[in-house]
Amino acid sequence: MCKVSLSKMELVSAAIVGIMRHIESILGGHKDGAIRADNGWTLHVEGAAAEMALAKWADRYWSHSVNTFKDGDVGKLQVRVRYKHSYDLVVRDKDSPGDHYVHMTGLAPNFKIRGWMVGKDAMLDRYRKDPGDKGKPAWFVPSDDLDDDWDKLFYAISE
Repeated sequence: MCKVSLSKMELVSAAIVGIMRHIESILGGHKDGAIRADNGWTLHVEGAAAEMALAKWADRYWSHSVNTFKDGDVGKLQVRVRYKHSYDLVVRDKDSPGDHYVHMTGLAPNFKIRGWMVGKDAMLDRYRKDPGDKGKPAWFVPSDDLDDDWDKLFYAISE
C-alpha cells in the first residue's frame, strides 16, 4: 500500500475536472450507474482527485479528461476510489475484462493506493455480491486479494 497527497493546486485542478464531469453528466443526460443525484458532485470530484493522485504517485501524465468513458483514467489504468479504507475494489458489469483496475481509498487530498487487478481476474463468482439487495450486483474484491507488484503492472500496460 502506498500513500499519496495532493497539493492545493493539484486539488483545485482535480476539483475543476470533477465539476466539469458532473455538469456534462447533467446536461448530457448521462446516467451514472453508481452515482446518486445527492452525491454526484462529490463522487465526480473525488474520482478526479484519485486519478490525479495515482498519476502523481506513478509519475504519469493525467489527461484531465471529460467524456472519455471507456478510456483509461491514467494512461491505460482504470482508477476506482472508495472513501473508506475497509471497502473493496468494485468492478461492474459494464467494465472491460481486459482493463487493469487500481483500487484507491480515502478522501481528497489524501489517498491510499491499495493494489490492482485485471478485470477478468476480478470477475469471479466468489467476488460477486449485491450489497443491500439493490438489484445492482458487481464484483467486490478485498484489498488482500489485490496485486501490489507495481513493476508488473507498469510492464503489462506498456505492451
